[in-house]
Amino acid sequence: MTTEPTSGTASGTDGRWFPQLRHDPFRPPADYEFWREEAPVVEAELHSDQRAWVVLRYDEVRQTLEHPGISVDAERPHYPKVREGVTSRASDTMLRHMDAPMHGKYRRMMTRQFTAKRVSELQPELLRIVTDTIDAVLATGGPVDLHQEISLRIPTAVICALLGVDYSISGDIQRLSAITTSSATPADELKAGTQEMYALLDDEINAQYENPRDGLIGTLIEEFRKGEIEHRQILGQIYMTIVAGHETTANTISMGMLQLIADPELRKRVTADTSLIPGMVEDMIRMHSLVDGTLSRVAKEDMVIGGREIKAGDGLIVTISAPNFDPRRWTNPYELDIDRNDRKHISFGAGPHACLGQNLARAELYLAFEQLLTRIPTLRLADAAEPVIMQNDGFVYGVRSVLIDW
Repeated sequence: MTTEPTSGTASGTDGRWFPQLRHDPFRPPADYEFWREEAPVVEAELHSDQRAWVVLRYDEVRQTLEHPGISVDAERPHYPKVREGVTSRASDTMLRHMDAPMHGKYRRMMTRQFTAKRVSELQPELLRIVTDTIDAVLATGGPVDLHQEISLRIPTAVICALLGVDYSISGDIQRLSAITTSSATPADELKAGTQEMYALLDDEINAQYENPRDGLIGTLIEEFRKGEIEHRQILGQIYMTIVAGHETTANTISMGMLQLIADPELRKRVTADTSLIPGMVEDMIRMHSLVDGTLSRVAKEDMVIGGREIKAGDGLIVTISAPNFDPRRWTNPYELDIDRNDRKHISFGAGPHACLGQNLARAELYLAFEQLLTRIPTLRLADAAEPVIMQNDGFVYGVRSVLIDW
């Protein structure tokens, strides 16, 4: 294997392809685990006909995410693209593609909608959303699809509240998010779905120039009027917020309930003492490691990571599932340990680009599990030929449907 790739065109990948499918929803793809034990950093070929370094072990992942000499700018040559049909937008339109100092400026604009104080203020609305969603399901009688009728509806409604838009567009948000986050979406459909999402959001933003509402769009419009941000940048930040926070939260709810259904003793314990829910949710987030292959980077300078000589211009991809199960970092990584109380997993990233919405995501999840466990204590899988259909073809792993009854 070549240890010194040049400008993202390294050879010697030993047949490694990235990304890989996940066949067990509660552990990384088998190849990632094999590669991780082989070396902290390996080289792989991408479906975009590029090659990149794939970072797999916990310490090296944190080093990569926190290194000031590594760029997230998707317009740089050899920035790794893990799927075909992806067209890079200007890097100044999304936080996830901004380097310092630009990143700090725009992150500060958005932060006030994601602080612990703001999430606390949203708590009554979050509770209303969760209870209304469960009320609607209980009113219909079972069986119902947990994922479609509860897990997806809750974060969709929360995103509408966060943005300050009417819930009437939630169906379109849910549909288009599914299109844009699936690796199975053909390139032409991906392009069309992305364009439709941008058009939908453009209409919502334009409507708020005249009548701003309390929410993230209104906050960014204030900055627009000060001359601090352009319309196209508002559009990019809102798109990023939706894609980043929708499917991940939904799948954590569905997969977490599957774990609880499979472990009656754990479920009984947590239902009896809901103060255990935050610890349970944290380890679920680590175990689910829902997003893989989306943390692409480019080295701005020569460096060494995991014993590999990384040259300026080399592309890197940071995995999430592999380090979240790294036995060098985690004791019994394949067990759901609600007493672990360790937030230093990689599911929300690390370093300056750590997930801006993680406080909000946790608040949604705490309420969702609390209400599901206490209000539907007899929740079970429905009697059906295939009550659970998993999703292993996406950049967001998880489920397609979970039929439940009670």
